[in-house]
Amino acid sequence: RRAALYYQQSEVDPLQAILHADRAGDQRQVRALLLVHFSLLIQQGQAAILQTVVDRLLAGKLTVSEEIELTITSGLLYDALDEREKAQAAFDRALIALALLPATIANRLLMVRAYRSLGKLWELENPPIALAWLQKGVMLLTTDLNDLTPAAQQELAALYIDSGNIELYLGNYSAASDALGQGIEQLPDTATQGHAVAYKALGTIALYRGELALAEAYATEALQINSDLSANFEV
Repeated sequence: RRAALYYQQSEVDPLQAILHADRAGDQRQVRALLLVHFSLLIQQGQAAILQTVVDRLLAGKLTVSEEIELTITSGLLYDALDEREKAQAAFDRALIALALLPATIANRLLMVRAYRSLGKLWELENPPIALAWLQKGVMLLTTDLNDLTPAAQQELAALYIDSGNIELYLGNYSAASDALGQGIEQLPDTATQGHAVAYKALGTIALYRGELALAEAYATEALQINSDLSANFEV
């Protein structure tokens, strides 16, 4: 565990922190680190080694909610490894298990995460299906929950921004712009990766519409946010 803390605090290396926490048997810490650093580690090409860690966790003793959470994570890793059938099967297992649980806020957020994951899985191969999954997540959050928690707002923002990017891919610029704007409204005041993704997409829309100054402004903002986030991570 001391080694895991070292790689979190002294020499920032999320993968090593996860691997050391895994060796120490600290499942809670592994899950927490996966949640925080998942996107970065996928971008770094670490899906295969993370899949071995997740498979090992799934073989251990878990609560039902923990197993569902890790099953969704496993599906996302399979998606990153281009093993689509295994990814789909993992998401299906998660949704079947969730259907048997009480409709608590935590379980609804897990269901939304599964819906969003299915949206990502289908976004290029079948965009209409992807949008349908994302819309299910939006409906669950905006219809069944009154006061959104910060975690729910974060999920809702991601659903809108993912939808906006798919609409952009389809050439539906007005729908894309609307969805991206709704996503930005749900994000916190401080700059996040979600802001960068949304601004990049809005810049592309502006470029396609011939609004060159606006496109440059959005692109510059997205680049600045990514640069600031990268600098903060390195610190």
